[in-house]
Amino acid sequence: MYVFSERLLLFILPVLYLMIAEGIAKIPTIVAQILIVLSLILFPVYQNFIIKDNHVIEEIKPVLETVQGHRLNTDKVYIYYWAEPAFRYYANHYGFNFENCHIITPLSKPEHIKEVDFSRMQRDLKPVAVNDTQCILGSSELFHPSLKDLEQLKGQGRVWFIFSHILPDQLAKYIKYLDSIGTRLDDNLQPGSSVYLYKL
Repeated sequence: MYVFSERLLLFILPVLYLMIAEGIAKIPTIVAQILIVLSLILFPVYQNFIIKDNHVIEEIKPVLETVQGHRLNTDKVYIYYWAEPAFRYYANHYGFNFENCHIITPLSKPEHIKEVDFSRMQRDLKPVAVNDTQCILGSSELFHPSLKDLEQLKGQGRVWFIFSHILPDQLAKYIKYLDSIGTRLDDNLQPGSSVYLYKL
């Protein structure tokens, strides 16, 4: 039942390397063996060092810089579910105390424990009233379950919404809804991450 793809395949690499080495050892000529070994070494080197891919994926730091530079003391900050790990890592560098971030909606029991769920269980997070926190952790990675959070934020004044690691269709649903309940005052869109300031 465990997923057999992407980084989880790293666990089979030692066995795979042994099989490749045995196969190369069975080739009768030394020249052919050397050529195969060189091709196995040079292709990854070429991919990693010759082919340059400098685009940034999910860069949350400029987003947090925006919030840090423009946030008022009365502003609330809403952290999208999957933006939480990166936010947690960088929070102290951008004037946030992650320990002061709370959930405002009771969490449903997840079918599978994800990294965010595990972190929240370690903190034994319990919902607080929306007026008792300025840093809110999103309750779900999907828009519709998050509506409970967003409904509570109506009438709360200025709220920064930080998104990262979100599917475009889910982000579009958030933005469409937020545009319908508030006025967008500012935004900063980065590759894979974004922040929107709304007056609700």
